[in-house]
Amino acid sequence: MKKLFFIFFIASCAILTFHPNTIHAYESIFSEDFTDNYQNWFEGSDDEMSAEIRDGYCLFEHKREDRSYFLWNYVDIIPEDDFEISTTITHADGVHDYGYGVVWGMKDIENLYCFNISDNGYYRYGKYDDDEWTSLIDWTESDVLHSYNATNTLTIRKSNGQYNFFINEEWVDSYRFESFFGDCIGYVIFKKQYIKIDNLIVKQESGVKNTILDQAEQLLSDITVKYPDYDESYQTLADDYWFDAEQVEDSDDKNVPALLYLKSAKAEILTDDPSLDELGDALSHAGYSLNSADGTSDEKMSNYIMAFDCFSLALQIDEMLGNEGQYVSLYINIGATYHNRTYYSEAIEYYAKALNLAKVIDDFDGILSAYNHLGRASEDNEKYYIAIDYYTLGIEYAKKIDDKDEEEFFNLIIAEVYDFDLEDWEEAIVYYERALTIARQQGDMADVKDYLYYIGDCYYFMYDEEMADFCYDEADAIIIEE
Repeated sequence: MKKLFFIFFIASCAILTFHPNTIHAYESIFSEDFTDNYQNWFEGSDDEMSAEIRDGYCLFEHKREDRSYFLWNYVDIIPEDDFEISTTITHADGVHDYGYGVVWGMKDIENLYCFNISDNGYYRYGKYDDDEWTSLIDWTESDVLHSYNATNTLTIRKSNGQYNFFINEEWVDSYRFESFFGDCIGYVIFKKQYIKIDNLIVKQESGVKNTILDQAEQLLSDITVKYPDYDESYQTLADDYWFDAEQVEDSDDKNVPALLYLKSAKAEILTDDPSLDELGDALSHAGYSLNSADGTSDEKMSNYIMAFDCFSLALQIDEMLGNEGQYVSLYINIGATYHNRTYYSEAIEYYAKALNLAKVIDDFDGILSAYNHLGRASEDNEKYYIAIDYYTLGIEYAKKIDDKDEEEFFNLIIAEVYDFDLEDWEEAIVYYERALTIARQQGDMADVKDYLYYIGDCYYFMYDEEMADFCYDEADAIIIEE
């Protein structure tokens, strides 16, 4: 199965305060806040380096203009299982264009893995193997990094056979997992720098799959599926429900495919060996249908809450499996569930996360969708000029990638803000005419006809009946062949 990139806008009310990224099925196996040195980190100082535990920090300084220095401790990770390493580091002084960061899987200073950042906004991942450096991810610039004597949180999460790297809780990159050299975790500084380490937290998998399945079972407790016949299985039922849902996905009543996708998810849970990929797909599709379904206000609210829970659990699954390609659409969909309940600040938070990640991974559709959603949320919150700013960024990006359809679309929705929200018909005409020009270039005469009517309406509201009639006449003269 393959997830879709979902885009939608609906409005309703109320809120549900839950953040999926705060739920992880890991147990802490090492936690250091440096209030004292009970875990026996090295402390000492000479002309080349110094290390000291003081004032709630590990203060680590490299005093030379060359070489590197390491500081480490033993942590008993089971590398075959999933785990997470997280640390917060402040660059206090020194050069800005050399690396510092966290090391793990370390046997000694000649055998280790290393995730570095630089104080001028770059990250990299690599390893020393018998003192030979191999760059696995070359230096890469990232706007999620805080730069110039700033504080950053680095997270390395191993799941489904690969590493996912996060900076300040934003995913930035991934790489396949490789076996450890040893059992130590610590820090490295290249060249003359001074860092303050605030904490180090290591978590180990604690029955992640079973935990997710338990959450899914609770979420779907009210969903019933039929008992398999003699020639069926729950896996067969899961596939059949999925197939039936696809057949009605375009129906006007979105509750129908939503229920079938939920039944597919429930049947998947009941199989002998549930697939988290299949479960996540079914939940994502169900969430999309629920978030688009009609009904009474109470029915819509119930659907939005269920959609939120579906997307949130799907995000947990993708985080566990390392399906980072799905994060952008899930962030947008989670944001849309907030948007639908007029909880705009939370919606914008998730849309912005989607935009930041889409930029990192060059997801063109994701970037355009995020600008669209950010604008819609601002517009629905009556922040009209902020909405126009987001839509303008959409125009600029569409021009950058030479996407005329999107450029036309963003010009249209800016025109609509000026037309219907601000009643600034002169500005509306400017953007309608820009959309009109593109439509003419594209040969889309249906759009040309519509834009001429819209421009005519604007002139009518400005009491310029001559220009209005001129536009109406030109539109009426266009014959659209069916």
